[in-house]
Amino acid sequence: MKYKSRSIAKVIVPVFLVVSLFAFTTHTTEQPEGTPLFITGITPYKSGMIVSQKGVQKVSIYSSDYKERLQEWELDEVPTGVATDGDQIYATVAGEHKNGVYFLSASNPSEKVFVETASGACAPLVNAGNGKLYICNQFAGTVSELDKNGKNVLRTVKVLREPKSAVFDKVK
Repeated sequence: MKYKSRSIAKVIVPVFLVVSLFAFTTHTTEQPEGTPLFITGITPYKSGMIVSQKGVQKVSIYSSDYKERLQEWELDEVPTGVATDGDQIYATVAGEHKNGVYFLSASNPSEKVFVETASGACAPLVNAGNGKLYICNQFAGTVSELDKNGKNVLRTVKVLREPKSAVFDKVK
């Protein structure tokens, strides 16, 4: 009898852990007061910060002390990263239905344009010098180059592994 109860426990415990983890990660879309943020992207903006959080389909601008939400945008998927260039905000999303980048305007909050890239879009990187925006597409194994003014994909390049972040190298 001990043998059966141990083998059942070996099956039930992992299943219970997976179900518990799933329940924990699919909490409500509003961050409960007093709970810590699970930040997927953060970037300075004027006297505050632009923040994207796991499990919340929003991008928010917070005051520098994080006590006041100054502005926010509803998105169709969970944001995976944010970047800025002046008043332009770039928020990547990766989800079941959409993978790409939102072009948001801090000066005109109703302006919201979505451009599709590829699976696992994350880590937007702005090159102000050439007017380009780069998006790592983690699960597609690619990096997309976008025209940040024309708001369209210029090209997508296959890379060796799953890109999760990038930096520019100064070429001399």
